[in-house]
Order: sequence, then structure tokens, then C-alpha cells
Amino acid sequence: MNVTVTARHCRIHDSDRERALSRVGRLSRYEPRMAEGDVIFEEEGAVRCAEVRVRVDGGSIRVARAESDTFRAALDLAVQKITRQLKRKRERRVDHQAPTEKSAEPVRRMTAG
Repeated sequence: MNVTVTARHCRIHDSDRERALSRVGRLSRYEPRMAEGDVIFEEEGAVRCAEVRVRVDGGSIRVARAESDTFRAALDLAVQKITRQLKRKRERRVDHQAPTEKSAEPVRRMTAG
């Protein structure tokens, strides 16, 4: 998976950059078809924002944005949000599959008489 880290109107430490690469890289355990991820750090006055975008093969894009006092805290919040989104998407996809023959209960027919 390709992960890009961008800083807008600010500078980020190498430790924050490495943390972003590792945290977004680990998201592939929830969605194995992930194609690429983007992390955008932005500073708006005293508030620091982190936005995480994940592109999945098949056209799906997930976005999470969080604000905090530090870039590290904002990144952690954004990763938590996108993790919830990916888990929910995976659960919905798994829940809608038809039951297998082994797990299906046998149908009992009632006879008249």
C-alpha cells in the first residue's frame, strides 16, 4: 500500500511522519484491498488537524478528520475514526452473505393428518 504524508501551512517532525506511515499502514488488516492512503497535517491557528484518506480498490474512499492540540493526538483520533469506518464496512459486507449449507437449519415440513 502506498502512503503519502503531507503538511499544509506547517512543519511536522520526522517522528510524527513515521508514526503516520505506520498507523495508516496497519489499517490494511481491516481492509485488505486498500490501494493507497493519504495523511494531511494542517495547522489552523493554535489547532492542529489531521486528515486520513484511504482509497480501496473498487472505488471506495473513506475520510476521517480530527483536531487536537498536537499532531500526534489529532492523528490518533483520525485513525480511530477511520478504523471504526473500515470495521463497520467489513461487518456489513460479511453479514449480508448467504449462510452456508452447514450452518443452515434443515427445513421441517408439516404433514396434514
